[in-house]
Amino acid sequence: MILAIDCGNTHTNFGCIKENGEMVQIFCMESNRKKTGYEYAADIDEICTLLKISTNAFQAVVLLPLCRNLPVLLKKPQKY
Repeated sequence: MILAIDCGNTHTNFGCIKENGEMVQIFCMESNRKKTGYEYAADIDEICTLLKISTNAFQAVVLLPLCRNLPVLLKKPQKY
């Protein structure tokens, strides 16, 4: 599974995509410049636990900084 992260100025969106391109889940959290990477990791782990998504299932992470088209991009993932 791939974890796609869209970092925006006010919110950060996350998408979980299976290898076949199927979107499993999209979730969002407020962007906070004062949070550390560890705090974000704890938040992501907690959200994944609530959604019953194993963080061990993630094989890759895609970072999309300031990309406003996350839902559109995630519907048609490309292999490079």
